[in-house]
Amino acid sequence: MHLKVHGPLEPLGGEQLAQLAERINLRGRGGAGFPFHKKLRSVAETAIKRGVRPVVVVNGSEDEPACRKDTVLINRAPHLILDGALLCAEAMGARTLVVGVTRESTQRSMEAALAERGLNNGRRSALRARVQRNPVRMVTGAAAS
Repeated sequence: MHLKVHGPLEPLGGEQLAQLAERINLRGRGGAGFPFHKKLRSVAETAIKRGVRPVVVVNGSEDEPACRKDTVLINRAPHLILDGALLCAEAMGARTLVVGVTRESTQRSMEAALAERGLNNGRRSALRARVQRNPVRMVTGAAAS
């Protein structure tokens, strides 16, 4: 339904995505507010230097004990998260997508969204996608980033 309502995203190249992120001043929502364009460029440069494909990791783990923003977003709008993750994966040439979560409800929601998009962890998939369940603790998000 998400794709029917919003349509597919236009693919962007890695530098196009980095320029867009820089232009709109997209930043991480963690305490540091790290600029996303710097992360994209750093990952791309490192992958090129090492001769490997990058892996897109979505941190859906709750880092703040009293906060449920990740849970609410993943449970109510998992396809919005997948839109961003898939846009990044395509732009970076990634073949692996991992969504880290800490709660059973977010795991189920994201697994259902991946299935609706026809994404799985099979070797024959162009993009291998899976949900990784992490323990609930303050440092989980920092370790999964």
